[in-house]
Parts: sequence; C-alpha cells; structure tokens
Amino acid sequence: VKPVLFLPVVLHLFADKPKINISDLSEGEETNLTCSAPFPCPEAPPEITWWIKKIGGNIIYLKDNITLNTSKNLYLSTLTLTPSSDLHNGTTLQILGNSKVMEGDTLSLNCTVESHPPSSDPVWSFNGTTETFMNQTFAGSFMITNVTKEHAGVYGCTRTYRNETLNASFTISIIRK
Repeated sequence: VKPVLFLPVVLHLFADKPKINISDLSEGEETNLTCSAPFPCPEAPPEITWWIKKIGGNIIYLKDNITLNTSKNLYLSTLTLTPSSDLHNGTTLQILGNSKVMEGDTLSLNCTVESHPPSSDPVWSFNGTTETFMNQTFAGSFMITNVTKEHAGVYGCTRTYRNETLNASFTISIIRK
C-alpha cells in the first residue's frame, strides 16, 4: 500500500477586469484602441484577442496592426485601425414615429442616422415633393400639430454622409376621431 500525499495548494483569484480605452472614432481616420489587463503573475500573461462583428454576424479576428507592451503589472494591447461603417452595420438612415396619427393630434417624425462625423441636416419631402416645411424641425425631427387628413401620405428624409446620399420613407395614416 502506497501512502497518499496531500499538498496544500493556495489559489489566488483576481477580480480585476481588462479595460479598453477608445478615443473618438471618425470613419476613415486612423485611431488606436488600447486594452489594458492586469497580470500579477508574469509567468501567465493574459491573452487579449481583438475581433469585429461584421454585417450578417460574421466575426473576424484581427491579428495585424497590434502592439503589445507591459507596464507596472499591466499588459497592454493596442490595435491601430481605420474605422469604417462598412465593417460594422453600415450607415442606415431611418425615420422613427407613429405611422397612425389621430386627426387633431401631433405628427412627430425623427430622421436618424448613426454616423461620425455627423451627416448633413435632413431634407424632408411629402409624397415625393421636397417641401419647405414651416413646422418645427430640430436635429432631424419634424412636427406637425393639429394634423388633418391632408397630412396623410409618404414622408421622406434625405441626408448626405461622406458624399453618399441616404434616403428613407415613412407612410402616415390619419385616423378620424
């Protein structure tokens, strides 16, 4: 019979999480993303992986343009890249609002696009005709108070982003009281 040997094992778990430093991003302008992770045990440095989720959900692991450094028990990984909306979800323009509005109520539409640098101010149209709206517009929003059946139709919004024209339309129905 062989004797059984028990050795005490001490395991230290550290709750420190990695931190990512992201400067302002502008499409087409090179920038750096830095991930810093603590590593109190030099024999086992952390493993940092950079990836991007593309349109359609495909994940691409990035291996180029990465710089690794260590500093005071920190492991630093810096990714240099040029942001592009084509790599992420593209630049999509949309009009938000209620498609059915009661007669006499307020019609409120918002023409949105996530972009940096910002897109142009919106140009609104009604049933295919560009209108000079006398109603309140602010930061992509459009409002008509006391709507009537004449306000039913297709509202369009056009914005320009990096020399590309973006369009969206939204059909409004007016419900009689």
